[in-house]
Amino acid sequence: DIFLLDSDYSIAHCISADLKMSKGIASRIKTTFGNTTPQLEKLNPQIGDAIPIKIGNKIIYHLVTKQKYFHKPKYDDIKLTIQNLKKSMQKLHDFKIAIPTIASGIDKCNWTIIKQTIFTEFLNTNINLLICHKDKTHITNNWKTQ
Repeated sequence: DIFLLDSDYSIAHCISADLKMSKGIASRIKTTFGNTTPQLEKLNPQIGDAIPIKIGNKIIYHLVTKQKYFHKPKYDDIKLTIQNLKKSMQKLHDFKIAIPTIASGIDKCNWTIIKQTIFTEFLNTNINLLICHKDKTHITNNWKTQ
């Protein structure tokens, strides 16, 4: 379960630029870690942003993949957001990230395409990537060394 991981794992999840966060994992993150909407509003989120917010000992990366909550993200926007997630993590010297199967639940994007995008982007980094599935099983843990 992504919510029961050690505090040294950061979490990344998708949001819309309108900051609704009322469904899916975004809603659970908001409930579990607190409402970060006021902080995010000050940053004027745009599609492609990967916005880190530190909550206690954990960093939550808010991946802005679409403009409105009812829109469907485009694969190019997801790719840009993943690229910016990697850059942000490297800048913060953050080397452990847990990611749910982003954009494949409510947004109904093809997980195989998204997973390949993530793996391609994080290849040749020293970031430990843990992908968690909604049924609470780990799909991939530190995939580069498996």
